Amino acid sequence: MIAFAIVAAAFCAIPSARAGVDVGVGDYWEYTASMDDDGLTMDGSFKLSIESETTLDAQEVFVLDISGSGDVSGAFEDVSISGSFDLTGFQKRVKADFNLVVEEIQMEMEMGGMGITMSGTLGSLTEYDSSMDDYIGNDDLAVDTIVASSSDATVTSWMNFLGMNESDNQTTSQVITMTVIEVNVSVEVPAGTFDCCKVKVESDTDGFVVTEHWYYSEEVGFYVKMGASSLGAVGNLELVDYSNKDEGVIALLTGDNLWITILIIVVVVIVVAVALGMRSRRGKMPTPMVPLQPGPDAPPPAPDQSPVPPADPTPPPPPGPPPSG
Repeated sequence: MIAFAIVAAAFCAIPSARAGVDVGVGDYWEYTASMDDDGLTMDGSFKLSIESETTLDAQEVFVLDISGSGDVSGAFEDVSISGSFDLTGFQKRVKADFNLVVEEIQMEMEMGGMGITMSGTLGSLTEYDSSMDDYIGNDDLAVDTIVASSSDATVTSWMNFLGMNESDNQTTSQVITMTVIEVNVSVEVPAGTFDCCKVKVESDTDGFVVTEHWYYSEEVGFYVKMGASSLGAVGNLELVDYSNKDEGVIALLTGDNLWITILIIVVVVIVVAVALGMRSRRGKMPTPMVPLQPGPDAPPPAPDQSPVPPADPTPPPPPGPPPSG
C-alpha cells in the first residue's frame, strides 16, 4: 500500500491533457506570415505569447505579447520597392473563454526605391465594448457547430509616413461567425503534422465581409494555420513553433520532456525501494523481551537469602611503642 500511494502521488503531479481554454502564462504560438497587397509582398514571422495575467473591468484577463519582423518587396505604382518591417503590440483576452477584449498593433517600416529610403510607422488600437469570440477551442468541435459573436469596436489608427502624421478614430460594428465544417483534418505546417478541425470564419465589418479558413488543433491549444485576408490583402499564417505546457502524459514521453519523465520514474523507484527495504528489515528484527510487571495482588518479593558474613567481634590491638635498639 505504501508503494502504491507513492506511485499514485507521483503521477498526480503529471499534468493531464488540456481541454477547452486551458492555456496559461508561458504558452506561445509562432507563425510564418505572408501577404500580398497591391503588388507588394510581405514575408516574415509572427509570435503571440501569453505573458501575464491582470484584471480589466473587473474580469480576469491574459496579457499577450505580439512581435514579428520580415521583409517587404515588390512594386508600387511602377516603382520597385524593398525594405523591412518590425511588428509589436499586445492583446488582452478573457481568461475564462479567451475572447478578445483589446488589441494594439504597430508596424515600423523602412523601404527604399529609386535611391530614396523611406521610413514610417503604422498602428491601430481596437477596443471591443463586449469581448469578441474568435477562439473555437472552448466550443463543441463537431461538424456544423456555429459560434457567432458581435461587438462595437472603437478603432484608433495612426500613420507617420513620408512626412505625413495622421490619426483617426471611428467605431465599427463587427460580427464574427465561426462554423466547424470538417474534423479530423491532417494539416502539415513547419511545426509538424496535426489533427485539426477546419473552421470557416466570416468577419463582417460594417457590411464588408471577409471569409477565411482556420485550422484548430487541440494538441496545440490554438490555430495551426489561418488565412489572413483584410481589405484586399491575401495571406496565410502557418505554425512554426509553440509551447503548450500542459500537453499531457504523451508529451512527457517525447523530446526534452523525456528527461523529466525518467527523473520522476527514478525518484519513484528509489523511494519505493527504500520503503520496502525498511519494511523488510522491520520484519526480520527479533521481538524485544519486556519483563513482566507484577500485578496488584502479587505477593511481596521474598527476602534476599544470601548469607552475610559475621562481623569480627575482636578489634585489632592498638599499635605499641617501637622496640628499643
